[in-house]
Amino acid sequence: MRKTYLVLAIVGAVVPYLLFGSLILEGAGIDVWMRQLLSDPAPRGLTGDITLSAVVFLLWSFRESRRVGLARWWPFPVVTFTIGLSCALPLFLWAREGRIGDQA
Repeated sequence: MRKTYLVLAIVGAVVPYLLFGSLILEGAGIDVWMRQLLSDPAPRGLTGDITLSAVVFLLWSFRESRRVGLARWWPFPVVTFTIGLSCALPLFLWAREGRIGDQA
């Protein structure tokens, strides 16, 4: 499973940048991003869903990292806020699997 999580983390890093590429390339400011994210019910719903999921992930991953003895938790919030949950979650699971495997 560990290799699968790593592949999913890489895919989760690439796909958002492909989808947001035009905004990134044009140097859109936070005002443009927020206007587009909150423009209609569908993006508002997805934004709310992903934001809540990210908060739950960060709370759980903090506690879980302590439980399994991961030395460094700080990269996961950084990845969550700079790349996205689609990369941070499988990256955390990859790190967790490595730690659990070390303990077995």
